[in-house]
Amino acid sequence: MQGFTRAALATTAALALTAFGITPALASGTPEPKPGPWQTMSETTVFPKGTACKAKVVEKAEYKFRVTELKPGVIKYEFKNWSYSTFTNPKKHKSYTIGTGGDFLLKYSKDGERMTLYGQGENYGQGKGVKGIVYSKGKITIKIVHPNDPVKTRVVSSDLTEAKKVIQVCYKVGTKPVWGENIV
Repeated sequence: MQGFTRAALATTAALALTAFGITPALASGTPEPKPGPWQTMSETTVFPKGTACKAKVVEKAEYKFRVTELKPGVIKYEFKNWSYSTFTNPKKHKSYTIGTGGDFLLKYSKDGERMTLYGQGENYGQGKGVKGIVYSKGKITIKIVHPNDPVKTRVVSSDLTEAKKVIQVCYKVGTKPVWGENIV
């Protein structure tokens, strides 16, 4: 889930809360937001040729995370530090593993058509508006339009200037980055 773009783009606040069985703290009248339960997940994502890299890339991810609604329109994702993703180019049999123990905060506009993602730690992004699969370590800010529509969702700006490390994963697995498509 640590694709800061892919994960955030495919998830609305309501969907995230419903999917993980979280009852919004503010809706229940509780003054302090209650963190959601920790979830452990394993998933495989295939990035077909031309959707992130020139070649097909397969991601196998393991992570533990929780989701908390801090207030309406503000969602916090927290990940345990042992979370990771391994990307493999099956044609070249080249793999690259990254940590994905970064946390991020999603802030939705009142109309729900814009979202700003504030990340810290280790994250990666892919999708419309992103070239390749970009891994970052440190602080990042990503601005997204149409976050509730997995087809129209697009990154309109990304600020990685405060990131301590930025790596293009496509190169690490023996291919080149291309302007991304959303994987839904």
